[in-house]
Amino acid sequence: MRTMAELAGAGRFDGKVHILPVRIYYEDTDLSGIVYHANYLRYMERGRSEFFRSAGIKRLAMLEQHEATAWTLRRISLAYMRPARLDDLIEVHTRATSLTGARMMADQKIYCGGQLLTHGEVEACIITLDGKPRRIPADIREKLQPFVMNEKTERTSATDVIPAKAGTQHLQTAKNSQDIDDPCSGSPLSQR
Repeated sequence: MRTMAELAGAGRFDGKVHILPVRIYYEDTDLSGIVYHANYLRYMERGRSEFFRSAGIKRLAMLEQHEATAWTLRRISLAYMRPARLDDLIEVHTRATSLTGARMMADQKIYCGGQLLTHGEVEACIITLDGKPRRIPADIREKLQPFVMNEKTERTSATDVIPAKAGTQHLQTAKNSQDIDDPCSGSPLSQR
């Protein structure tokens, strides 16, 4: 039997944003000590998995049901800004941006020392083992709904949560994305 510690999600929520710290090891890097580009997908997968676990969803594959189903990605886009390096402690920020009958959209950002390294947008859905789409079950929807950040109704945007260099979190509220400080340069995006 599993204990509560085994079922608890790693990381923490800051409001509706889940934050997962990840240490960069030698196995994550190429010969120059820079993280191999495909590993950012792995870090984001871990971030989404721990987001689900911390929201109370313990299994991403429901294989014991009459019709076995599992979460899968329908679409993902990535933008790389800066590389992570050997021994860095990065943070994977995951937030759900929408939840429909059959899909969940997530916005993910990876930071190191207050600097944005990678930004990803993900569309996830549930399918059968034969690849047929299915609706998100009501019990899962109920657990996810409190963490959805609807941009139409909430002022917080994907770039509002920026890790402080000392490792603490703070929340900035901006009137629009042009007024948000770029974590890489320290200057507002509108001044470029």
